[in-house]
Amino acid sequence: MDETTLLFYSIEEGDEEKFRDLINTVDINTLDESGDNLLHAAAAYGQDEFAKELIDRDIDINHRGKEGKTPLHYALEMGYEDMVRILLSEGADVTVTDDYGNQPLWSAVVNEETKDDIIQSLVAHGADPANQNDAGKSPRSIARRRDDQALIEIFTD
Repeated sequence: MDETTLLFYSIEEGDEEKFRDLINTVDINTLDESGDNLLHAAAAYGQDEFAKELIDRDIDINHRGKEGKTPLHYALEMGYEDMVRILLSEGADVTVTDDYGNQPLWSAVVNEETKDDIIQSLVAHGADPANQNDAGKSPRSIARRRDDQALIEIFTD
């Protein structure tokens, strides 16, 4: 296995020693075979400390990888709230759309486990509840369909 693959595995496995050994051996914005960068891996596996290190090393925080998703999309889909907070505090773009026209707020709303404070934070950072994806659906329409009064209230403030 090459060093890039091993570095991706070290993030997935949470192997800090291997991560430290390899982080200086590859381009920080290297991609895996699906087009994801190292921050996508950290976001997908909830590896907060690795994410902070990668961000400190100027990784592309808004890189669109597999299906056009950013690390923020992944963190929201997986329900890693601390990761979402880290990414937002470091300037993750809440308006980037994936290949289906979904912004990160869509990922948050579709994951019914997402807490309201995370959704409020996304809206506060500029996420648009009325943004329609390629199928013509929006986070607001999903909230209405579910009759989720808490989300409807967040989206109308």
